[in-house]
Amino acid sequence: MVSNNINKIIYFAILFLIALIINILTSSSSYAACAKDANGSIKIETGDTTPFADSSTPTTFDQDACQEEPDEYKLTFHKIALCPEIEDPYTNGASPDYSGCVNILNEEKEVIIKPNVDTDLLSGGLEIPLGTYTIIAVIVDNHLHIKTKQKYVLKNGNDATLKGSSGGAGGTWCWSKAAVTIYSGDSSLDTDNDYETAQDGVNVVESGTGSDARLDCGDEPSASDIGFATEIIDNINDPTHHPISGAYQFGNSIDYNDNSDLTGLSGSLLGANLLKSDNATIAANEDQARRIAGFFKYPNTPIKITEDTNSFKLQLSTSESVSIDMAVDGSNVIWGAKMGADPFSIKVITSESN
Repeated sequence: MVSNNINKIIYFAILFLIALIINILTSSSSYAACAKDANGSIKIETGDTTPFADSSTPTTFDQDACQEEPDEYKLTFHKIALCPEIEDPYTNGASPDYSGCVNILNEEKEVIIKPNVDTDLLSGGLEIPLGTYTIIAVIVDNHLHIKTKQKYVLKNGNDATLKGSSGGAGGTWCWSKAAVTIYSGDSSLDTDNDYETAQDGVNVVESGTGSDARLDCGDEPSASDIGFATEIIDNINDPTHHPISGAYQFGNSIDYNDNSDLTGLSGSLLGANLLKSDNATIAANEDQARRIAGFFKYPNTPIKITEDTNSFKLQLSTSESVSIDMAVDGSNVIWGAKMGADPFSIKVITSESN
């Protein structure tokens, strides 16, 4: 007879996979997908500071940035856990409590994710107690890395000319280069030695026109020309600056908000904290912010682990996780300012044997 204690845990002799899905699940930015032509080139309008159009209004060029899917998205996981509803680890404005959750991953693991390519996250099997879980909680490093290239056309269909970090004549393609920028947009942090030391000794740079362009632009680049751009998510307050005074405002929590219109799952919610590098304590300022703790709650479509469950996959959406930022100088030249990395969203897909 099989022990009842053994029956309480299901053992998976499978790889734990991360896979990309096509639709956007969530984004930290209010910008929408870029309007494109039939060949996938992003449309732009020259002559003003808002050269982009939203894909939902493709003839209205009123955006100074828009969102796209990267060719590669690199991030470092520190924790992935499943949690039942009554053991919700999230607390708004306070350190999370994961004591009631089941760890799937509880160590540092760097992965590079590409569209439509499964990426192994664990090399061995999983042991998950039978039960119903409504929350998947993750902790990732707040340094998000993206690598991508993109072609641009004018709204009349002709090739566009944009300029980048190498200057020169520019061209119709722009691509990511190695540079560290920040989500908060605090212009003082690029000269703040304490901040750069706290953020793992990085060299933070500003982005903009001329020598501040962090993308390069020209003819279509080779793979070796394209580098990983790094975006530090050091603030999840929106807006990060007071709309009237302009004063900087630090935020370390996003309370649960409905994102069912993005996930397609009724009642789905998203919450987040910024944590210290101990993976446990909520950050008090941007220097301390070294981890993003994400909480993806699906109360109406819970994750069920039964005796018949035979596969477990995370679907991770990065479909619009690149914010393409351009800057326009006084001569109406469009410069590749930067490609900022926005956070992703996750949901779990399981299947059962027949």
